[in-house]
Amino acid sequence: MNQSDNKIAKIFFVISATSFIIAMIFLIIGQKESIKYISFSESLKLKSEKMRIVELYNSFNPMNKGFHEVINSDTSLQNYILSNFEFIRIKTNDEKEMKLYKKYYGEGAPGLLMIFDKNLRPVTFSFPSSDSKTIRAIFDEILNINYIFDDEIEKAIEKSKANGKLTLLFISRQMNDSYGIYNLINKENAKQYIAQNFNLTLLADYYDKDKAKIQELSDKFNLSDVINNTEVGLFMILDGNMNLISVIDEKSDFYDNSGKKFVEKLQDAVSKSINNAK
Repeated sequence: MNQSDNKIAKIFFVISATSFIIAMIFLIIGQKESIKYISFSESLKLKSEKMRIVELYNSFNPMNKGFHEVINSDTSLQNYILSNFEFIRIKTNDEKEMKLYKKYYGEGAPGLLMIFDKNLRPVTFSFPSSDSKTIRAIFDEILNINYIFDDEIEKAIEKSKANGKLTLLFISRQMNDSYGIYNLINKENAKQYIAQNFNLTLLADYYDKDKAKIQELSDKFNLSDVINNTEVGLFMILDGNMNLISVIDEKSDFYDNSGKKFVEKLQDAVSKSINNAK
């Protein structure tokens, strides 16, 4: 190889190396995250009125990758998420954070978005989408569900004492029960009647803190068989003095499309409460 060939080879190497470095710079810039993440350990100390998105993140999971590509390229979606949620990321290879998460919530499914309320109670879960409109629609619905069940049972009972309404408590047996219940109580005929006569709250059987409260109610009203044998959850209707007015479980066939049967059960409970007060 002559000197001319050596020069050409060196120039080619410099160009190739430079191109590689530039490409890596753009790749790193392109992967820069736009969302501010909180660690799970930080979230346990956080005082916030916002709901929490907990992402069990695996960089090799295509669901995680597609989800973040959309978020990082859509400023409007970023602002929407940060306005309504605290975003918590747990890397699945971070043993310390995963161990802490499992202590509170057990095994999680990598790639999923777990949704918690402001009290860190699980509300539902969602699969990450790579479509901006779909992400917005899912989070809109989640915010509506949280708004309905925002009160803890103690606060709901206090409200019942103050405003004379009954407390409508839903005991959830599965994490995605809340979607079906939201659709049920948001039907126009049910929505109006509930707003006039009830304070809403929820206890989750899959959350340790709520499980103790459910057990307490179960023992008090001798409902262990009813609660343990329901798959889709049940409603308990209580007055402001924590007296049990009625129970609406899946055997009551309240999951009709119109919501009519559900409203009839609520009307029966209100009538019973009025009669008890006489």
